[in-house]
Amino acid sequence: MSARARIRFPRQRLTSLSLLFMRLARSSWLYLLLVLTAACNGPGESPLPPPDANPFVGRVSGQVALDDAASPEGIAVTVQGTELTATTDTEGRFTLEDVSPGAHTLIVQKPLYREASEAVEVKARQTASATLTLQRERGGLTGTVQLEGGVSAEGITVALTGTSHQTQTDAQGHFVFTELPTGSYTVQVLKETYEPAQETVEVGVDAQASVTLSLQRERGTVAGTLQLEGGGSAGDIAVLLVGTDFSTVTNAEGHFTFTGVPTGTYTLRAQRAGYVQHEQQIEVKTATEASVTQTLSRERGSVAGTFLLEGGASAGDIAVLLVDTNFSTQTNAQGQFSLTGVPTGTYTLRAQLNAYVPYEQQVEIRAGAQTSVTQTLSRERGSVAGTFLLEGGASAGDIAVQLVGTDHSTLTDAEGRFTFTGVLTGTYTLRASREGYAQYEQQVEVRANAQTSVTQTLTRERGSVAGTVLLEGGVGVANIEVALVDTAFTTQTNDQGAFALTGIPTGTYTLRARRDTYLPYEQQVEVRANAQTSVSGLLYRERGGVTGRVVLEDGESAAGLTVVADGPERMGTTTDAEGRFSMPELLTGAYTVSASKDNYVSPEVSVEVRLDEPATVELTLTRAGAPTLVVPKLAVQRGHLELTGSGFGAQRGESHVSVGGVEVSDYFFWSDTQVVVRVPANVSPGVHDVILKPGPAWRPAATVSLRVVRQQTLATSTSVYDWNLGITPNDTVTGWGPDLPSGGGSMADVVSVAAGEAFAVALKADGTVVEWGDLGGSRAPVPAGLSDVVAISAASNIAAALRRDGTVVAWGGSEYDRTKVPAGLQDVVALSVSTYFSLALKADGTVVTWGRDQSGQVSTPPQDLSGVTAIGGNTFGSAAILSDGNLRGWDFGASQDGYEDVTDPVGFIDVRGGHDLLVALRKDGTLRAWGRNDYGQASPPATLTGVVDAMPMGTYNGVALLQDGTLTWWGGDVNPNRLPPAGLILRVAPR
Repeated sequence: MSARARIRFPRQRLTSLSLLFMRLARSSWLYLLLVLTAACNGPGESPLPPPDANPFVGRVSGQVALDDAASPEGIAVTVQGTELTATTDTEGRFTLEDVSPGAHTLIVQKPLYREASEAVEVKARQTASATLTLQRERGGLTGTVQLEGGVSAEGITVALTGTSHQTQTDAQGHFVFTELPTGSYTVQVLKETYEPAQETVEVGVDAQASVTLSLQRERGTVAGTLQLEGGGSAGDIAVLLVGTDFSTVTNAEGHFTFTGVPTGTYTLRAQRAGYVQHEQQIEVKTATEASVTQTLSRERGSVAGTFLLEGGASAGDIAVLLVDTNFSTQTNAQGQFSLTGVPTGTYTLRAQLNAYVPYEQQVEIRAGAQTSVTQTLSRERGSVAGTFLLEGGASAGDIAVQLVGTDHSTLTDAEGRFTFTGVLTGTYTLRASREGYAQYEQQVEVRANAQTSVTQTLTRERGSVAGTVLLEGGVGVANIEVALVDTAFTTQTNDQGAFALTGIPTGTYTLRARRDTYLPYEQQVEVRANAQTSVSGLLYRERGGVTGRVVLEDGESAAGLTVVADGPERMGTTTDAEGRFSMPELLTGAYTVSASKDNYVSPEVSVEVRLDEPATVELTLTRAGAPTLVVPKLAVQRGHLELTGSGFGAQRGESHVSVGGVEVSDYFFWSDTQVVVRVPANVSPGVHDVILKPGPAWRPAATVSLRVVRQQTLATSTSVYDWNLGITPNDTVTGWGPDLPSGGGSMADVVSVAAGEAFAVALKADGTVVEWGDLGGSRAPVPAGLSDVVAISAASNIAAALRRDGTVVAWGGSEYDRTKVPAGLQDVVALSVSTYFSLALKADGTVVTWGRDQSGQVSTPPQDLSGVTAIGGNTFGSAAILSDGNLRGWDFGASQDGYEDVTDPVGFIDVRGGHDLLVALRKDGTLRAWGRNDYGQASPPATLTGVVDAMPMGTYNGVALLQDGTLTWWGGDVNPNRLPPAGLILRVAPR
């Protein structure tokens, strides 16, 4: 808050001043000066007073602070000699109004603070500034700290509670506080182990207060119980705290107590005549009891000395003790001992060591004295006696017996008896020996005043035999019996053929090794004492022989025939001009003997070949019947055909094979159980007989049937890619078109080709598949090891193969399950792969489909669909040629393009599809087509005849293979680059 004061002047003076001011104001220059002065005042200065203010006064503004940082609010500020007064606000600011111009003194006052003043110069219409600081009234405090017992009081902390003031005492215990604000203080003194002390003092202005404080020690209690060693009465034991006045004696139970003991560490001493004085450090703590429990020990002396051993042996570890006490020890290596702390009195001292006679002596123990003892211990003695006999019962006299390392030795009497007396106790090695017998040793324990008895039979000296016995060829096996003839020594070899016979009496023996079906092995061996005789033997198989004769039932010559004996080993030989044969050196055992000649059957005769007993066999060969013949379900024109069975003959000779009545010209392999040939190129597709006719006229032929699949010698890409494939008459692959896939190389002996969108597939005559072109991305390659294939088909990025057993394998892109052949699908005879789906024709004339169902393509074929002979499909529909020559289609494409049910007077034999075009081949070599026709691609020329194969070519054309192997096409204009090379002729497969 601020106060405003108005200064009053005498009326006469005020009038004079007014007149003077008015005269000055009339002057224009003075008026201008006043205006400029007002304009130049800063933001912190007072402007000219308002018109209603007194133009002859000023004011004072300022701030008051306290040196102790207390709140400066409410402090009175006056102008000395006037009634003008102001009071400070919360921040110590004040303002005095209407102060007359001139020099003034400001006076600031606050209780407990020294008055402050400051001179100011006040000008009319201006504000003077002032800043004042009040100093707190102060005094001092001195004092002295005293410790109980007159202990030095230096370094004790003295503090004024509730303030930050503290100090420490000097060497005399004095302390001083200066410049303390006046007021009441509590002086507090603290020191560890002393009770705290405090006192209130009043500090006056410029005065020195004085105080003296005394610290008393903290106190505790010491109590305990003292007993006497041996359990005597514990009363009257003197107990004291060394260096203090605290002392007492125990009561009858040995109890004592000291109370009021200043805290600290003391030495407690307890003593009684005849007992060792006891001293102990104890810590006395505030308001707690230090407890002491102790037993006073008797006064003690010692006994020491030396014990030696008879014979000068090391005298260490001799047990020395005072009988009926706990005092015991052992001598050191020199026999010295010492027992200390022994209560005074008379004792029996005993010294003892195993195998020595104990020694005892009375000794007197005196307080603080040592009793000395020196003595030699005598060895204990016993005896050893017994009987030694000889293995085999020979006379047992004159066997040398001795205790090794001593002078004790003797010979047995005629009955083998011996005795050693006066033998020092201990453990000995008793040794008995006689020439020709194994030396015998035994540990014997000789005990004091006792006889140790020994009875033993000396055994003959022994050696060992070890080595290996292997089978013929150096093979090691287990369980070969190895023995020394006419002895009980026998063993068997381990897995490596090794053996060992140990503990054999010395001498010469016959070692024999044997195993069933092997000749025994024998060897003379010499067994020497403590030595090993080595043996390395080899067992040879027992062998015999077979002789005999072969005859033919029809009287033909049996010369040069192969005879085989099959058993533990297989051996063959050849008959002589009379049909006789001999096989010596056959391993013994059971054999089956047979002879072989093409077109004849040999019996198998069992014989037993024995050691040195030749077996005799006679074999009569009879004429064979028809061979046993098995063929696969399917084969392809010009493809390899494998015939299996038996009775074909080891050599082809005059035998021959025909397929569908056409003689085979290419034979790749011939054995008695397998024949591989090529299906003749001019065999038409369908089911045909396969006949294998053996060479002899008298032997019947074997006949079976199989289905021959037509080879596909033309393939086109039916997508936006523009390329074609064909097989030339020399069975190589040729291709043409601007987008022809790269790769493929030179391939020969190819029977069929197929075209995908950007890749090609070729089927070789041996049933393997090759593909080339764009095979990247996530497309799966041809399955590893794919073989026995008879037909292939491809479209988009997928392909499928029909194997000779009637199963299907598919690969390529995995989209829409197009390569997921239905599980268990078999008996398939034809394949057709389209962009989104695949068809399979089974031998029973039914059709199976799989793949994407975008437009109903893989919906189940009509339930009444049967008698199907050929299949085909395009992107949107499927079609089948029936056995009556009509065509039946289904799915979206069939209904859209009008080939759901097509009856034709000529009859259809094949159908092929592309993108959205379907082409059917009639029996007369003409064509019909359905589907997209914006370029005439679904309208093959009526004049086009002599067609043997036809199919869509790309999106806008169709292509036909003619009977002469040339190609023709129809539809839109053909890219010249897609035209086949001039003069191109393709292989034409018969239908």
